Amino acid sequence: MLIYLSVFASINVRVERNQAIDRYRKLAKNNTLELWEPITSQEEDTLQSIIAKENKGKIFEALNCLKEPDKEIMIRRYFFDEKPKVISEKMLLSKKDIDNKLYQSKIKLKNILEYEEAYL
Repeated sequence: MLIYLSVFASINVRVERNQAIDRYRKLAKNNTLELWEPITSQEEDTLQSIIAKENKGKIFEALNCLKEPDKEIMIRRYFFDEKPKVISEKMLLSKKDIDNKLYQSKIKLKNILEYEEAYL
């Protein structure tokens, strides 16, 4: 599920970027802003932030099911954006071990999230 979320997030970022560029071009062309545009964009932002918080909460719950070194490695890599080499230096493990633990943890998280989805 984490892999699907990261793919969804990257697609979502591209779509939002393109929409922002289109909106900017439209505004630059007309130099006017219709009154309803800020209201709808605020509603969309609010909805997206609520969904993002729910997804983040589900991911944190799933992360709590992992054992300690795997959990810490996942948090450092995907929430703090540390590179595997930096993580390996801090945790005194080889880079290959970190890569293997990341791969295995992604599979475990995917299974946990799919299991939760199936029974909700």
